[in-house]
Amino acid sequence: MKSAGLWKQCMRLKRVCAMKIEIEMPDELPHGHGASFKKGIADAILESAKTELAHTPEGHEDSRKKGLTVGEEIVKIVSGIVKP
Repeated sequence: MKSAGLWKQCMRLKRVCAMKIEIEMPDELPHGHGASFKKGIADAILESAKTELAHTPEGHEDSRKKGLTVGEEIVKIVSGIVKP
């Protein structure tokens, strides 16, 4: 995967990088299903964690904040596809 290789190179060089990821999402979700959909996304991401979830290693706070920002964007997208 070319973009993954570029990301690794960027990390090695300690540069600030941004990557756009295209994810196929449903066009709509039934009314009231937004939270379940978001929980499914969170479950999949959190299951991949290699460290205890409650613990943020020293020096990683900025990365956690960046992840929170990305998560907030996902919430906005999911909220937009739930039927009123």
